[in-house]
Amino acid sequence: MTYLGSLGTERLQRSKLAANVRHSFGRQGACLRASISSRRAELCVVSRALIEYCLLIVIREGEALEVEQEALVWLSAVSHFGAALTAVVADAVSSFRRRPGLDSLTRIYKTNVGAQAFTVLELVLPTANVPNAQTSYLHIRQQLRSHVTYQVLKRLVDDRVAPPELRDTFFSIDLGL
Repeated sequence: MTYLGSLGTERLQRSKLAANVRHSFGRQGACLRASISSRRAELCVVSRALIEYCLLIVIREGEALEVEQEALVWLSAVSHFGAALTAVVADAVSSFRRRPGLDSLTRIYKTNVGAQAFTVLELVLPTANVPNAQTSYLHIRQQLRSHVTYQVLKRLVDDRVAPPELRDTFFSIDLGL
């Protein structure tokens, strides 16, 4: 038998085997195929939703400062503004306009921003309808957190007291980088 003939024989045997499987499983095979296709459709919907959620997280994380940068903003603000920091943060909170849509709840830890800045945030943020925490952190929505930190950073840059790395961060935010 030639090579081409053996290929034809293998195909014939495979098709006979497939026909036997279809015949022996009959209705169960059809139900199994329908179940598999419905599961595939469900997985596609779930994976699409997961991809959209991950993209949303990436977009939101791009708006936020790094923890070290945020700590440096608050440290610089406390050293420059002193007691006037309360008024600066209150102005930032009052100028905040929430964008529509879901917004994640974040925590500001006392160890990250420093004791003085944390005290100021504790005093000002309850006026913005943020739950008051009795521990070493505050709950705050990501949009409000980004806005307040950006406004404080803007004041530091305007007063020309921001360290060079914070000035670079501020300009990159303004340019959308």
